[in-house]
Amino acid sequence: MLLDHLRSFFTVAKHLGLREASSELHLTQSAVSKRLKSLQDALGAKLYTRNSTGIELTEAGHLALNKIAPILKQVEELEATFRRKIPQEQQPIVFSVAGAFSLGAELLPSMIARYEKSHAGVTVNCHTGSSQQVQQMLREGRTEIGLSTYPPITGDMASEPFRVQTLVFFVNPRHPLASRRHLTLADVLAYPLVTRGMMGGPTWIQDILRQLGEKGFKYKGTSE
Repeated sequence: MLLDHLRSFFTVAKHLGLREASSELHLTQSAVSKRLKSLQDALGAKLYTRNSTGIELTEAGHLALNKIAPILKQVEELEATFRRKIPQEQQPIVFSVAGAFSLGAELLPSMIARYEKSHAGVTVNCHTGSSQQVQQMLREGRTEIGLSTYPPITGDMASEPFRVQTLVFFVNPRHPLASRRHLTLADVLAYPLVTRGMMGGPTWIQDILRQLGEKGFKYKGTSE
C-alpha cells in the first residue's frame, strides 16, 4: 500500500468521480483506477461502486476515508514543516517513466535530459526493471509511461511500437563467417548461436526464436 494510493482514493472520494480526480492529480483516469484497485486489493474490501453520475462509496469506503483523511493531513503538515513552501504557480510538474533494463540504460537518460531541457518546470522520474516489472508498475499506477522490449502480456494496457531495435551478431575474427561480406539468416543459424535472456518470463530473444521456428529454422536451446 503506497501513499499515492491513499491520496488517489481521497481525491476520488472528494469529487465522487474519476475524471475530476485525475485532473487534480495530473494523472490519466486509467492510472487512478489502477491505484484504487491496488488499494482495494491491499485492504481486501470494495471501497466504491460506479453509478450513472460517477462513483459511490461503500460502507467500507466511508470507513477507509475516515481513516485516510487524518493520515494525509499529517503528511501535509510534515511536508510543510521540512520543505519551503513553493508558490502554486511555481510548483514543478512531475511524472514517471519506467523502462526495461537495456532501455533504461541506453535510451531513457538522453531522452529525459532532452525533454527536461525543452520543458522548463517539468521533472521526470525514471525507474528501471525487467519488462514484467515495468508492466506491473503501470498496473499499480506507479508510473505513467513504460518502455518494454515486448508487448504487454495481458490486454489491460494500450501499447504501440516506439522504434525498431537493431540486432548485431558477433563472431571470433577466425570464424568462417568473419570474412563474409553478406550473410543470410540461414548462414548465421548454421552455427551454434549464443544469446542472452532473462529468467522468469518471456523475452524478446524467446520471441525471435519462436518466429524463426515458425519460418522453419531449427534450433536446440540450452542454458547455463
